Amino acid sequence: QHIKIKEEERSKKKKREKQTWYNTRKSDRTDKKKKEEIEKLLQKKGLNFFEASYGLHYLGNRYFAEDDFEKGMYYQQLAADEYLNPYAMLRLAIIYSKTKEEISSKLPEGKKIEFERDYEKSFRYLLLAINTAVLTMEYFEDRSVMDDINKFGAPLVELYEKRDSSLLKDFDIAKSEEKAKKELPDIKAAFLRVYK
Repeated sequence: QHIKIKEEERSKKKKREKQTWYNTRKSDRTDKKKKEEIEKLLQKKGLNFFEASYGLHYLGNRYFAEDDFEKGMYYQQLAADEYLNPYAMLRLAIIYSKTKEEISSKLPEGKKIEFERDYEKSFRYLLLAINTAVLTMEYFEDRSVMDDINKFGAPLVELYEKRDSSLLKDFDIAKSEEKAKKELPDIKAAFLRVYK
């Protein structure tokens, strides 16, 4: 009985260590920092992959909040493509599902942007976000990323599941799904290389 309790305690401790390491954003609260503080953090020596990933994502959010759409997109794409950030992937999936007019309506009047709706990019980023969330759940026993993607990505998932051609026009969802799925083994390998 005593040995069993000790093993359970060890298992709980190991699980806590895993979660603490993965969820540094909860204690560090990069999401609450100002743009300049995040930029300074990103220049820190010995910055780990995880800190860079979330730092870039939050920096992108700060630029969006300041109505700098181009810089916001740049940092979100960097966080998603180079640092496998699932929240950046979801943000991009949502943005690419919008029209230029929808994006412009959230910016100061007269501000011009170079942007075109791209369902293929939107669908790809959504699929990558979901799969990165699955990997997070599988390897770190952390459901929070998946819960957030389910919550904030639900309208997008519904859009693609309905396959409504009046909304999606000539977007070939089956072809895009096949193409995006070919990337998944590489995403998993990259995830394990940097996070395990």
